Amino acid sequence: MRLVLAFHHFVALAFFIVSLNFHVTQAQSIRLYTISNNETNQCLTHSVVQNLEPSVSLKPCTTTTSSGTLTASNNQRWIFTRASNSYSILIQAFNTNPPLCLETKPDTDQILITDCEEIWQPGHFWTRKCDFDTSRCYFKSVSGQCLQERKRSVGDSLLKVEDCKKEQSYWTVSASYALYEAEINGNNI
Repeated sequence: MRLVLAFHHFVALAFFIVSLNFHVTQAQSIRLYTISNNETNQCLTHSVVQNLEPSVSLKPCTTTTSSGTLTASNNQRWIFTRASNSYSILIQAFNTNPPLCLETKPDTDQILITDCEEIWQPGHFWTRKCDFDTSRCYFKSVSGQCLQERKRSVGDSLLKVEDCKKEQSYWTVSASYALYEAEINGNNI
């Protein structure tokens, strides 16, 4: 009887912890923007338009500092979700249904955003390394190449994955709101 009771307590505690982790993960929305001056920062932006394939691109960041904090529109917000491999993450779009994840296509430099439920796809997995002093991170695909901005002389910048080049490989990671601090303090970055 004691064993059964203990088991029920264990199951209840495990469910509570899983629920808490899910809630905290969902709360930690962030944005990723390229390294440049404040006038020309480009944010990683996802777009979901009816009857069209979801897409991802770089667009000018939309921010406000009237309250002393950085904010971003929903389509410039992202969540880092742990993958099955503790060294990998999914870069998941904020508040989409179905959940969408950043993906690379093998043997190309193409960046897509596709249904997260197909997480067995190698292109969904990313590793990250961050410098906490500067809030800068780089993101490596399974091929070992880095997510980067491809600058063009005319028009919007494009996304690519290519061999990591020190400065061009970095992204600035900014919290959409304060709860992101919990992820940093929890060493999940």
